[in-house]
Amino acid sequence: MPRDDAAAQLTLLPGARGGRYDTATDAEAAAIGRALVAELRGDDLTVSQRALLANARSSAPEEERAPGPVLDQDQTLLTLDRGEGAELRVRWRRYKGSAHFLDLRRFERGDRGEMVPTRQGVTIRGHEVQKLLAALVKLEASREATA
Repeated sequence: MPRDDAAAQLTLLPGARGGRYDTATDAEAAAIGRALVAELRGDDLTVSQRALLANARSSAPEEERAPGPVLDQDQTLLTLDRGEGAELRVRWRRYKGSAHFLDLRRFERGDRGEMVPTRQGVTIRGHEVQKLLAALVKLEASREATA
């Protein structure tokens, strides 16, 4: 018998205030369960697991909850002008408790004139950077050969 969306919801906190984390899908509940098991075993939790557990346990309104993951490292490697006040930034980043990654993202001017990231971008895991670099070197060699 197929389940509807309402049946696929799991109430996490009885009597909660109806916030975003008061119910979870089966997948979210499974992730919370895995994080709880890891915590009980004494395993090191990832930032995502810690945030997931904190939000699942919290009955505080969304605006009173702890902020999301904190950047441990954020180094801008390259900035390219994209015209009309936009730019492309290539950054080497790491959130506390997670692996490094390369972030290529478009930034645009915000309402107050500051540069803000957009959703237009790509993230490459740190262990994949060497493969990307090899592909770029190969591309450049083929371009030089045809020039």
